[in-house]
Amino acid sequence: MPEGGWTAQFWEEFEPIIADAYKDSRSELDRVIEPAINIHSERDLIGAKASTREVVAALREALQARDQLIGKALSAFYVALPGNAALRGLAKRWLPEEDQGKVPDAVFERERAAYERRRFSRDQETAVRGLDALRENATDAVIAGILRNSAAMLEEAMQTLQRVKAYKQLHDHLHSLQTDTLSGFATILLRQELDALSKMEITLLAGAAPKMLDQLTETATSLKGMNADFNDAWIANIAQVLGQLEPMDRIDRERLRQITSKLRSALSIPMTNLNQILIATAGRIPFKSLAELLGAAAGTSVGETAERLLAAQKAIRQIDAGLGKAIGVHDQWQTLDDALWAFEPFYAMVAFDPTQRESVAEHWHGRIVGPAERLTADDAMSADKIRRTAAAFDTAMSYDPPTIAALGIAYVFFANAVRERFFWIDRDLLNQCTSLMGLEPGLRALTREQG
Repeated sequence: MPEGGWTAQFWEEFEPIIADAYKDSRSELDRVIEPAINIHSERDLIGAKASTREVVAALREALQARDQLIGKALSAFYVALPGNAALRGLAKRWLPEEDQGKVPDAVFERERAAYERRRFSRDQETAVRGLDALRENATDAVIAGILRNSAAMLEEAMQTLQRVKAYKQLHDHLHSLQTDTLSGFATILLRQELDALSKMEITLLAGAAPKMLDQLTETATSLKGMNADFNDAWIANIAQVLGQLEPMDRIDRERLRQITSKLRSALSIPMTNLNQILIATAGRIPFKSLAELLGAAAGTSVGETAERLLAAQKAIRQIDAGLGKAIGVHDQWQTLDDALWAFEPFYAMVAFDPTQRESVAEHWHGRIVGPAERLTADDAMSADKIRRTAAAFDTAMSYDPPTIAALGIAYVFFANAVRERFFWIDRDLLNQCTSLMGLEPGLRALTREQG
């Protein structure tokens, strides 16, 4: 028991955190508490048809009557859900250090994203059940009227979801060109000479680029069908740069350097613009209006239908908040990645003019290392890698004189550490955007009902 006992503040935190964590998984809750404290919800607490929230309320009462079990129960939940940030915070405030150590930082960081993905997926499933409940009750006069009044909003939600997915696909095709083709060329340029192996790698990278370009064009064509104002003229700029790779037998260092510089420029503007468009489009998904619709329909319903609609309303609100947070985090990482690409041709100045060292170092720490450290402040593994690789680059800059090779190698390791973490941030956002398409069939069915 903590010093001062299990206070009212603890219970105010405990009940909603556990109820939210197991809102769709009463059986999972039983699998945690039965071996830990020998309590089963149906056998010892409440009837089989009770909701998870009612089960947790009953569990709270049982634990308050036997406070020697409270720490055991909290510890069991903490270990069973190592990626739940809210539960981890509760455990850090109320459990002794030996119990807190049962979930090391590395385990929490590994499991956190997976837990959030599962939670997002559960919210989506709950929302889908709510949309199905609306469709199933569309013949009810009151609900039919609510749906008629919301027909335009439902159509907007469906079409906006489709555009978000298409913009994210286009963003990912561009990102592949950036991380595969452009990064590959930049790495080859760090070598002392373009030997036979280097030229073979250039040939392979150049050979893969047309397929990526075809994917860009195909997705852009699809987007133009959804939005006639969508401008895809920048694709021609990328194609024109990649076309300069032919003939391959005439590629030398200077020509590759020029192509790499032009490709970096051709990719950077659409990457930034698409990221902004994606964020703006996702922000226009009318989740708040959809939640209001579900709440209004729930207010006219009873029994299981009302429960499904209310659960869907809460799920939609959580999806809205979760997607907004994910997009915001992704935007910060995209800004850092853009800064990395912009800094790449800049740092080499130190090797040719050591008097530039101070200004380059100021740019490096202010616009690159500082933001990277802030973004990984809650991620010990990534933060450690960022610190170590940044320190290695600082060491390379301190050489007298600095060399292109030392700077380039150190910078590649740092950039890889940043982009490794960005890859997972990017993938998680893609998964969320892709997952949202699970709502589209239900929205389409409802719009057809109104048509």
